[in-house]
Amino acid sequence: MVQTIQAKDVTLNLLTERFNLQRVNDKTFFLEWQDNLPELNDLENLSLNQVKEEYLLFLQLALTCYFARPEGFIPN
Repeated sequence: MVQTIQAKDVTLNLLTERFNLQRVNDKTFFLEWQDNLPELNDLENLSLNQVKEEYLLFLQLALTCYFARPEGFIPN
């Protein structure tokens, strides 16, 4: 029987454990996502650059919080 769970209860860890997901660094893993793609327009490039900047800022803040935490502090 299929078990249904709400999307809000799904985490990356849950999916990784349940489906044995693994990171793949092989650039040829999904060639269909890379071949014969249309060029991005100016607005799409701008949006993509904003997402990249926000992601890098998020990583920087996460690392800053991680390394600035008091010894022994374990987040919930």
